[in-house]
Amino acid sequence: MHDYFTLKEIQEQPEVLKKVLSIEKEIKKILPLTDRERVAFIGCGSSYYLPMAVAYHVRRKMNIPAYALTGFGTLRYPNTRFEKNKDYFIIAISRSGESSETVSALESLKDKTHFKTASVTCEAGSTITKLSDTSLILEFVDEKSIVMTQSVTSMLLSLQIAMEDKGLEVIPELLEEVLDNASDSFDRLNLNEFEHFIYLGYDEYLGIANEGALKIREMALSNSETYETLEYRHGPKSLVAKGSLIFFLPSSESFKEEERLGKEMQQLGATTVNISPWSSDAFNLWIDTKLDVVDRSDMVLRLVPLQVAAFKRAIQRGINPDKPINLTKSVRL
Repeated sequence: MHDYFTLKEIQEQPEVLKKVLSIEKEIKKILPLTDRERVAFIGCGSSYYLPMAVAYHVRRKMNIPAYALTGFGTLRYPNTRFEKNKDYFIIAISRSGESSETVSALESLKDKTHFKTASVTCEAGSTITKLSDTSLILEFVDEKSIVMTQSVTSMLLSLQIAMEDKGLEVIPELLEEVLDNASDSFDRLNLNEFEHFIYLGYDEYLGIANEGALKIREMALSNSETYETLEYRHGPKSLVAKGSLIFFLPSSESFKEEERLGKEMQQLGATTVNISPWSSDAFNLWIDTKLDVVDRSDMVLRLVPLQVAAFKRAIQRGINPDKPINLTKSVRL
């Protein structure tokens, strides 16, 4: 196979995440999430879907208000995003540190009384680091690809460390197994048979589902949709047909209901993929994510198979995932 940067960066993730874990103390010092009353994450594209998952996780684990906001939405409509006279810890997220809308949003909040700011990026000396009170810079993440993969999982794991998630040290080793499983499974599944890709999940997994759907749009130029799982019954399922591939990211609390939907979608002709640590005959394909947890601290293990699926779909279609159409590494306006 051609030496694709994108594939290399997907496969390197276990080693890169070990590096993230090695700077645990630095992360907690720079991003003191446990000391905050409310948190707002700002980003665009993957750097928006990542905090969508993390905001749910902050609310779940820390029981404080947390929000995921887009760069332009924050810049243009701050009054509908922030309560007056309330303190916020703002965390701007950008791989390059130069995404124009995120930069502008952060600049608009700088020096305001009720806002403390931080940034998470992979580029030292970037603009958002200059606008933030403090910055976490993951310089060892050096993606050549336009499409974000290991930068997303590295920033995600960093934020989980900041909120003091437990048991994260097992993720790199388990991820090696998950990568092998996902690669073999999607090689066996002819992704060219499908023309309709759906991603379903709740809370943290909804953010991960959005990121997975974005990957297949970017890498493989394929139409994709994302919904809260059982919402898919309420209208969207009208499009289900033999060419539909549905990725389920089920939760332990709602697994039975999600199984029922999986069976229903099979009856309508769809092929279903279960990305979780729990096997079930309600789905056509199972990608075992290896970590059986109820607190959703396995987000990285759920996301990476979706990256693999997007890459495999691109290759099977004869598309070079290193050169996605109409995209650049950073959106600068």
